[in-house]
Parts: sequence; C-alpha cells; structure tokens
Amino acid sequence: RAEEARAGEARAEEARAGEARAEEARAASVLQCAWRSHVAREVRGREAAAQEVKRPPGRHTGITTEAAASRDVEGSAVRLQSAWRCHAARNQLAWRRKQRAKAIKVSREVRLARSIRVKSTRWKHTNKKVSTRFLFASKSVKGQRAGMKRFLNDFNATLQVFQQMYSEIKTRHAQATKLQSWYLKKRQDQQSKLNYKERLKHEEERLLASTASDTIKYAWLCHTAVLEARFMRRLTMSASNHAAGVILSHWKMHRAKAVMEGLRTLKHVNVIKQAILCHAARKRMRAKRKMIKSKRVLMLVVKVQCIVRKYLALRRAKKRVRANRVMQRWVGKF
Repeated sequence: RAEEARAGEARAEEARAGEARAEEARAASVLQCAWRSHVAREVRGREAAAQEVKRPPGRHTGITTEAAASRDVEGSAVRLQSAWRCHAARNQLAWRRKQRAKAIKVSREVRLARSIRVKSTRWKHTNKKVSTRFLFASKSVKGQRAGMKRFLNDFNATLQVFQQMYSEIKTRHAQATKLQSWYLKKRQDQQSKLNYKERLKHEEERLLASTASDTIKYAWLCHTAVLEARFMRRLTMSASNHAAGVILSHWKMHRAKAVMEGLRTLKHVNVIKQAILCHAARKRMRAKRKMIKSKRVLMLVVKVQCIVRKYLALRRAKKRVRANRVMQRWVGKF
C-alpha cells in the first residue's frame, strides 16, 4: 500500500510538471508570435516609408504613410496635452472656488459682527433671544449718556492721534530746516559747489513731498473729526433727549440697511464708498430732521429689530438659506 501511494504521488508530480511545461511552451509561443508580428509591422513600416506608398483614394489622397503617422503622433500628443491642461484647470478652479467660499463665509461673519456691534461691547452667545440694545440708540437718558461717553472717549483718542501726528510733522520740519542750514554752510565751499547744490535740491524735494503728504493726511483726518463733532453737537442740541434718540436710531437703522444690502450682494464695500454713503446719510438726516415723525420711526425701528432678530436666530441655527430668503424679502421693502 505504501509503494502504491508513493507511485501515485510520483505520477501526480509528473502530471503537474507536464502541465507547467505545456503552459511555458504556450506562453513562449504567444510571445514569439507577438515579437514576430511586431518585427513584421516594423519591416512593413520601413518598406512603406522607403517606397513612399500612398494611401488609397478617398479622404486622405496625396498623404504618405510617414506623414500620416507623424500627423497621428502629433494629434495624439496635442490631445494628451489639452486633456492634461483641462484637468489642471479644473483642479485649479475647484481649489479657487473652495477658497472663495471660505473667504466669503469668513468675511460675511466679520462684516456682520463689525457693522452691528458697538466697539466697547461684545456679543454674548447664549441660547436666549438676541438683545438689540447694541443695534439702536437707547430710549433712556442713561443709555444715551453712556453712548455719548463712548463717543467722547473715541473722539479724545482720535485727538491724541492727531496731536501725535502734528508733533511728528513739527519734528520733520525742524529736521528739514536743520538739513537746509547744514547744506547752506557746505555750499560755501567752491570746489564741491555743484555736487552739494544737486544733493540739496534732491533732499529738499524729498522732504517737501513727505511733509505735503503728512499735511494732507492730517487735514483729511481733521475734516472727518470736525464732521463727527458737528453731527454729535447737533444731536445734543436737539429739542429733547428723546428726539436725539430717534435721530440716532434712524442712523443706526441706515447702517443696518447697508449691512443687509452688503450681505445680499456679497460684495466687498471699500472704504471710499462707505465714507461717501455715510456723508450722504448725514446730509440726508440734516435735511429731513424736522420732517421725521417719532411714531413712524419707532415702528420702523421695531420692525427692523424683529427682522434682525429673526435673521440672527436662523444664522445661529445654521439655516443659511432661510436666513438669506428672509433678508432678501425684507430688504426690498426698505
């Protein structure tokens, strides 16, 4: 029985070895056929290129096989290059779209926070209803006094900046006069008179340009400060504290409307356009201050408070589509 088992194993091994040899022979024959066909293709290509055999009459009449082959190669290279460029452009567009969406999201939140909140206060993120006392002027005398105190603090800080810039301008003037006197002394030397004259002219032009730019900047800042002071003086000199609160609430409502329009269009409002809008709004308030009816303005303020409260609640609940829909529906009514 053991001998029979060993004989059976030997027969099985021989059968497996025979199958492996047959597979190797088949693979070798397939490889040999492929090599022969490749060599034959190359030989035919060389013969066709040597004999300049033209294609049969039809669409490509008059084009040799070599030219057709080169044209096919060039066409495939162009197609491959165009496909790669399209792929790279698609990737770049996707990346830019993602970055733009991220930037729009961040700038939208920043614009909303900057335009609605007051500088000295911060939003308290709680589950309660959104408080609107930071949005519009308070009706109480205490709140109006606090707002006036905040404005005076900001105005004093601005004046300190102006004084610092004015002292810097004075020091630059002193430096310019000192340099001028030094150059005048040096010009007495007859040997280097022309060189010192050219250097003096160049230095004077540079100092005059820098001084003029500083003077223009200081004058513009003083102009804006005077406008702010005149606006707040008119508020304080109004008929009563209630009227001042109504006018200030109208101004805050105008700012909220500007914020809504900016959120709707999703465009960056630059500093010059914002300054022009603020200046036009002040002129409009000065013209229409006597025509404002307190009851109508208060009703409009309450309506805007409801709109902003609903919008912020939807945004906090991450319902952006509904929030934008609410905002677009109410912005048109203003």
